[in-house]
Amino acid sequence: MLDFNKLLSAMDATKTTRATKEDDSHEYWKPTVDKAGNGVAVIRFLPDRDLNQIPFVRVISFGFKNEENNRWYIENSLTTLGQSDPTNDLKGKWWNSNDPDEQEFARKVIKRRINFYSNILVISDPANPANDGKVFKFRYGQKIFDKIMAAAKPEFDDQDPINAWDPINGANFRLKIKQVAGYQNYDDSSFAGRKALFDGDQNKIDEVLSQCFDIQKLLAPENFKTADELTKKLKWVLGQDEGSTAGSVTRPATTAQAVREVDEFEQMAKATIQKETVSKPAPVQSSIDADDDDAFFRSLVED
Repeated sequence: MLDFNKLLSAMDATKTTRATKEDDSHEYWKPTVDKAGNGVAVIRFLPDRDLNQIPFVRVISFGFKNEENNRWYIENSLTTLGQSDPTNDLKGKWWNSNDPDEQEFARKVIKRRINFYSNILVISDPANPANDGKVFKFRYGQKIFDKIMAAAKPEFDDQDPINAWDPINGANFRLKIKQVAGYQNYDDSSFAGRKALFDGDQNKIDEVLSQCFDIQKLLAPENFKTADELTKKLKWVLGQDEGSTAGSVTRPATTAQAVREVDEFEQMAKATIQKETVSKPAPVQSSIDADDDDAFFRSLVED
């Protein structure tokens, strides 16, 4: 099993520094909500198939739509891999611009999303009981990851730290979803007390662990376009000429009317980021509920 201190270091690293292609959607679990947007479930986070690997993956993506030409930009960001990304660079450039319109465009239009991926065991899924006892991949946002961090590094000394991915020293996670201001809210979600999975029955634990997925495959190069491909896609969505560079790309003439704001990305953009050609973008179908991370760019301006 991965050393807990090494895991804490990896979790801390997400504060300053992994939408991905979900080509096997049946392997992913998503909580079901009722007509009011509420839902409950109990899950258990599990390690990666390779017990020595970090048990989560952090993936960054960008998304927006240009209303003038009805073109979407929804792409995995190379910043996930620690590389320079043309859309990230452009957003940062406009954040630091003296042009209020460019700053507004960077703030409201080009939205940065963070998703985390882990293996989970579904303990209880009242809306879909057939999922109980099965291992899935689970995509979740910064809010849930923050709860994992808080459990691993408790505020008070009388609280035992919980390694969420440890089948022996971990704990079940009670997922509670509420609809707040039109968005899914996870504030009431929490960890139960620390307890060994299956009461420590090693045979049952080993059986479940054998079903875990290789989460690190989500960082494979084929899930990311090259910088040149992303630049070409960015210019295509913004309607720029082929001779321009990412640094010289300009925003559409009318920000408010030409480009839809974040709500459209959240409501329409699916976590499945498919590999599409520039001439024929893949349709966007569902929703992304991961958290926006524009605080990163806001800090650049404030600095």
